[in-house]
Amino acid sequence: MAIVVATVVFVTCGGDNTPPAKSDPIRAAKVIHRRSATVGPDLAPPATSSTVVLEGQVIDEDDRPVEGARLTLQREPNPVTATSEGDGSFTLAAVPEGDYFVVASKDALTSPPATIHVGTRTEPITLRISRGCDARVHVVAAEDNSPIAGATVADPLGHSGTTAPDGTTELRGLVCDNIALRARAPGRESLVLPVGLAHGDIEDLTITLARGATLSGTVIGPDGALVANAHVYITTLGRFDFQFPRRVTADANGEWTSDGLAAGSYELEGASDLYTKADPFVVELDGIHDRTGVVVHLDTGAQLVGKVLDQRGAPVADALVEIAAETSRWATSTRTDATGAFAFLGIPPATYVVSASGPASASTHQRVEAPDHQRVEIELRVADSSIAGIVVDTRGEPIADVDVVAISSDTPNGTFRRAITNGAGRFDVGGAPPGSYRLFARRRDQTDDDGDGVIVRSGNRDVKLVLPD
Repeated sequence: MAIVVATVVFVTCGGDNTPPAKSDPIRAAKVIHRRSATVGPDLAPPATSSTVVLEGQVIDEDDRPVEGARLTLQREPNPVTATSEGDGSFTLAAVPEGDYFVVASKDALTSPPATIHVGTRTEPITLRISRGCDARVHVVAAEDNSPIAGATVADPLGHSGTTAPDGTTELRGLVCDNIALRARAPGRESLVLPVGLAHGDIEDLTITLARGATLSGTVIGPDGALVANAHVYITTLGRFDFQFPRRVTADANGEWTSDGLAAGSYELEGASDLYTKADPFVVELDGIHDRTGVVVHLDTGAQLVGKVLDQRGAPVADALVEIAAETSRWATSTRTDATGAFAFLGIPPATYVVSASGPASASTHQRVEAPDHQRVEIELRVADSSIAGIVVDTRGEPIADVDVVAISSDTPNGTFRRAITNGAGRFDVGGAPPGSYRLFARRRDQTDDDGDGVIVRSGNRDVKLVLPD
């Protein structure tokens, strides 16, 4: 995982600063029970999804509060939005924990996208808006370059426009550098165009749309029943212009629809909270005739369930449980319910590195083999283990609003924790499984090359990171 960071001058850890000679071993998990994989209410404890209130302020280049700015936090399938108050303050409610891009914009003003971690210890953030970039977009038909009226052009952050009879629309206050514009029109393909914009005069862009058709069908589970709320992923094959895979969600009846698909080959596969994907398959479209009745199958996969307990044997509610496959980049996480129970259903069969963590505690990393079509039950015990500290400049003054990332050296996918320093320069990445971590720190406006970071061990809550001026 590449992290762009400012070079850290030094780190003090309240004692010995020598990196560990070797990593902590990953022990095999204590398996409580194995059985055939089954989906049912008695075997699938409901996991909770923690949400957080994210607060902050929007200011202009002169540090004055900005009223009426639109805040957009990117989240699939729909972004979370809010509007700043008279004093520039804003509140984004019920945001699930995770890493996001957040942007503020008003008229022709916008802020650079800020990468933030939303968690139980998230501090208020400040977004500074300035003049953004402008684009004049021309949407034309692929077959004859004629203008397309009534096409919608939008970015992921809420800027949108509809083309006039001459096929053009203007978007102002866009994020500069790299941004993706999506264009769509009735009877045409839906196309994403990555573009790079620069400050200055309005830039002219042309998006060419081919004719598009609709693809629809159902999602079927291994028991032959329709699967509600399953996801279908549609990947374009054989095109020179890269298009991100589409994700459409089936309704309560297991039915799904995706429109605006041009002529070509598409690979389909599905997934859900209960089942894993079956073998992907390819469908052909001519871009004119709709295709219906396409069945996407799901498989049982492996299942990994269990409980998280503290050192006294009491259940730990709302603990974060993370799993990462040893031989691939596949990883996911969930939260325990009120009884400390968690469940990963429909995961790819693999050997996983598993851990659990709370606000200031964590379990060791444990290795679990999850065979296909089997349910494995384990138990994870957490103890005090976390990382916290302060970020200062070379004069020893604390620095607020610094992004601090801790990446594990002991897991296959580099398990990481993230935090933003508060007004006193303090950060707390929360519970971190025992082992060594490489810490990176970056100012919000920092775009320097990658630094080496510094190595600390979990349990250290007196880390001091020094950033150059």
